[in-house]
Amino acid sequence: MSRRLLILIPALMALTWMSCTTKRDGRVYRLYHNTTAKYNGFFYANEAHAEAEVKLEELHEERWDEILPLFLESDEESAQQIFPLMERAIEKCTRVVDRHTMAPPKRMTKSFSRPVMNKWIDDNYTVIGKSYYLKGDYPKAEEIFTYLARTVNGDDAEAWAYSWLGRTHMRAGDDIKAKNALAKAESIRDASDEAMVHTLLVLAQYRILTEEFEKAARHLEDALPRMGKKDKERTRATFVLAQCLRAAGDKEGAIEQFQEVADMRWADYEWVFQGNIHQAMTYERRNGNSEAIVELLEDMLEDSKNEEFLDQVYYALGEVALEDRRRDESFDLFKSSVAAHVDNDRQLGKGYLKLADLYMEDLEYPTAQAYYDSALVHMDDDSERKDEVSSLASDLTSLVDNLNIIQEVDSLLDLCDMDEDLRLRAVDRVLRSMELELKRAREEREAAAEAAAAAAAA
Repeated sequence: MSRRLLILIPALMALTWMSCTTKRDGRVYRLYHNTTAKYNGFFYANEAHAEAEVKLEELHEERWDEILPLFLESDEESAQQIFPLMERAIEKCTRVVDRHTMAPPKRMTKSFSRPVMNKWIDDNYTVIGKSYYLKGDYPKAEEIFTYLARTVNGDDAEAWAYSWLGRTHMRAGDDIKAKNALAKAESIRDASDEAMVHTLLVLAQYRILTEEFEKAARHLEDALPRMGKKDKERTRATFVLAQCLRAAGDKEGAIEQFQEVADMRWADYEWVFQGNIHQAMTYERRNGNSEAIVELLEDMLEDSKNEEFLDQVYYALGEVALEDRRRDESFDLFKSSVAAHVDNDRQLGKGYLKLADLYMEDLEYPTAQAYYDSALVHMDDDSERKDEVSSLASDLTSLVDNLNIIQEVDSLLDLCDMDEDLRLRAVDRVLRSMELELKRAREEREAAAEAAAAAAAA
């Protein structure tokens, strides 16, 4: 071994020992620990989070009739799918915190400000908290974010800590704690755009949950100028702003924001489509003429990109017709919506329900009952009208059965009042009708049996 190598090895060992210790302070120590904390933990943990976000997007299904969530949260199913990614992120960041948090004695702490001591430790803690949050472990996430809220300094770090703490309390269902944490987050004004956007979106989400839609809209209006021009986050926030304005009664403002979304040609097409549809759904006769909206929707019927969405376009046209007091026309449009169904069962249920409600208003109970039954089949279990529609369908079934009995009794009484010749002819008509019905049922059974046999042979 050469003399140079003998000198070099101890020098490298000494440098490694100096760099790895967390009880000493100095530029070399700080630089080493900061660099390792950023690139060995924080970077790879964020890669895992980016992968998890893609999975959450794939699993998420928008409910366009409800105010959309501002964040794609995990549920029981999706939390299982991203669990390994979150475990990896926690493991990497925990190792960083354990190995690279500098804690030199006060007498050994240097007075220089750069490089900053423990610059990336708070960020690693934040990733750990986010990982527990997305796993659905809210007590553990709360513990991390509470620790950060108590220990971090600076507007940026405090904004992240308190906004995530408030978000965690919301998911855990603790409204009082959420309100307190978000009050502190709201008082912070000089954080970075990224931190402020997250804070404002969490505040808006809280106001939506408490049905304070005007306040939610104000938070979103404050957040939008801080977002990138072509961010997915901007598209969602603009759409939710429109929904909040509509819920607050500002229909004109809502239509303007839905138009903003419709003009985002760089966004996924479904957002552009929904921007147009919701302009129509927000229309009020007192605020103007429907001619432009009807023309837009009719053009959408002709656009090949909308083939799978025609049920929604017809439904929107039906709503505009109702608003314009063209009730008879609206029936045909809602029936066209049902007939245009492809694979959107929620929309199909919505079409059936609208027709059921209209027939109910017209006191056409047998038809209303049939449509309520159909709507019930396609409604989500957590739909807010599920119980009401179930009761209506049940009550109407009893009512229709009783009406049929009354009709049969009336028919029998009519038969009794007829002379014998007319009575025999009436009975003959009923028998012929029954024979035709039995023949039709037999032919359907035979056709089904033949089809089954052919399929088995193939």
